[in-house]
Amino acid sequence: MMYLLYFTLLLACFSVSEAREIWIAMENEAFAVDCPDTLSSEIVTWHHLGEHISTDKRARVHSVGKQLWFLPTFTEDSGDYNCIKHKYDPNTSETVRVTIQQHRQGICYYEDALYIETRGSSGSGRIPCPSFHSYKDASDIKWYKDCEFLQGPRYRIQNNMLYIHNATSQDNGKYTCQFTYSHGGKMFNVSATRNFRILGLL
Repeated sequence: MMYLLYFTLLLACFSVSEAREIWIAMENEAFAVDCPDTLSSEIVTWHHLGEHISTDKRARVHSVGKQLWFLPTFTEDSGDYNCIKHKYDPNTSETVRVTIQQHRQGICYYEDALYIETRGSSGSGRIPCPSFHSYKDASDIKWYKDCEFLQGPRYRIQNNMLYIHNATSQDNGKYTCQFTYSHGGKMFNVSATRNFRILGLL
């Protein structure tokens, strides 16, 4: 009864929203989640299951401003997380849903975790790695098509971009970029997948 009373009083301190965004990642990777629609002037705190999430960067799960970090992800991290924006009265709470997918041999992506499709024209293939610039000092990027490692003279990597020479409909598919992120002297993998399709070809 006391817990219910405390929870009711806590909810009265800020406005609450249903989960507006769903973030999906693979287990055992670095993963950063953003608090939706956050202004630079807002102070943000993160909470999960009624507990305040630490800002200690040595913690596996910690917050840095509007971002919530998992270093690395565990499947048990799945659930709803609240970011509270401390600027207005009442404060505003946003809920984001985090889903961590179990890593399975031979699977490098899940259909429900794809980024926005990228399209090209015949002869021209240019695919950006969608999350590369979200991780400071990201390095050692590799690319896969339908989970098969890409190599050969037709493929060129520059920064976060994969260029495909003489792209055709045979190049349509799911492209995964995998790179390395360094934090606290440890190295973590990060991956992101998006569909690529040549325009005008089904």
